[in-house]
Amino acid sequence: MIKYFKELDHRESYFLPLVNIYDGGERCVSSFEVPVSFLEKYHDVFKIATSLISMYKIFDIDGWFRENMYHDYEEACFVSSEYSRIAELLVWYDERIINPNEEMESYLYLLQRLAKLFTLLYPKQKDYYRKICCILERATMELKEMSTIHYIPNRVDNIYQPDTWYITPNEYLYNIGKDSHTSRDLTFSYQNLKRDIIENKPCIQISSGKYFEMARHIEENGYITLHQFKWFLNYASQPVCLDFINKTPIIREKHIVHMVLGIIMARACFYQFFEEYLQFAKNPQLEIVKLSKLTNDLISDILVRCCGFHKVESARDKTITTSCVNYEVMFDEYIKSGWTIQFIPPIIINKEKGYIEEYPKEFLTIRRILKSF
Repeated sequence: MIKYFKELDHRESYFLPLVNIYDGGERCVSSFEVPVSFLEKYHDVFKIATSLISMYKIFDIDGWFRENMYHDYEEACFVSSEYSRIAELLVWYDERIINPNEEMESYLYLLQRLAKLFTLLYPKQKDYYRKICCILERATMELKEMSTIHYIPNRVDNIYQPDTWYITPNEYLYNIGKDSHTSRDLTFSYQNLKRDIIENKPCIQISSGKYFEMARHIEENGYITLHQFKWFLNYASQPVCLDFINKTPIIREKHIVHMVLGIIMARACFYQFFEEYLQFAKNPQLEIVKLSKLTNDLISDILVRCCGFHKVESARDKTITTSCVNYEVMFDEYIKSGWTIQFIPPIIINKEKGYIEEYPKEFLTIRRILKSF
């Protein structure tokens, strides 16, 4: 009997309770209209900006570099490099009309770089250009404050899980996520394995046994580490870590622990199949091509037909796809609760003959006939 997971009856409400540690209680408005008062306040600086750009364009940087490279070569190289980078920015500005509402901050940043460069190009007037730098920095800070909305942060970030569930062969819930994270979605692992087998390279760097052992430790201890959370789930938001063991932050929240356990067990069962495959297939390169054709390279078919997973379909309500031959018995509790079980023939490793094959069609035919009586 397959364990009945009540979570699957309410898949849309399944979430991980996390905290958005990056919510600082402020948001910068992207389309901010610069007030006229700001333009008037810094009118003199914007007038100077025109002369700064004009002076920059006529400055002989090559001549300056030749004169100064012998005095301080590193500084001369820095000035020359900065001069070139500013030139690239100016080309962009020359090709368009400045829209103060959208580009004021970047324009102020350009002027700051020019003023700082001029403190090196014109050392006798460095105090004057430093003063301009200070005014521009103050204007940038004032502009940022004007375009920023402050609020009381609500850092609770309940991350709802997508409707992409499987039940692993050893009865754990596994969710593949939606962002194709390499430690969560087994598509990447399959493609890498397939490539290595075809190219006759060493494969399966981490054995199924190590994943099973990792899961056993988690179940015995009742927690995962923050490192394991980041490795397997990869969310910007973080779980609340109330405990530390040997200075390592740990998480005991059951939804998070169960989610990570499901991913680890899924990887263990996945690699277990391919370890058997490499052990018994007489020609792994030939058989992996056959496997690819039988499954159309779909990770869902690989997991269900080869590795023994049971896929909870999202397209149809309360439907599970399985390759479990005696599914009527194994899914008895699900069937009684209104679930539809959809069967597809498993793909097995014929250990005696050393090749991949679909489950004997004769047996399935006889089974269907007997079932009809």
